[in-house]
Amino acid sequence: MKKVSLAGLALISVFAIAACDQGPAEKAGENVDDAGERIEKTWDSATGNEGAMEKAGRAVDETYEDTKDAVKDTYEDATN
Repeated sequence: MKKVSLAGLALISVFAIAACDQGPAEKAGENVDDAGERIEKTWDSATGNEGAMEKAGRAVDETYEDTKDAVKDTYEDATN
């Protein structure tokens, strides 16, 4: 994935050097950058590579569900 990012960065740099004003080269560079970001997001979802905040959110969700189940079980034990 790093090779794809580096290749995209190199391509964007070439476009940036070639055109100082916003023109077709800059627009093409932006399109390449956007495509690279979409590829990275797709790769991350397919391989399970997640950011720190996503992992933390998942841990909070799992803890909440575990706590909710424990409360339900405790209530059922107390009322039976």
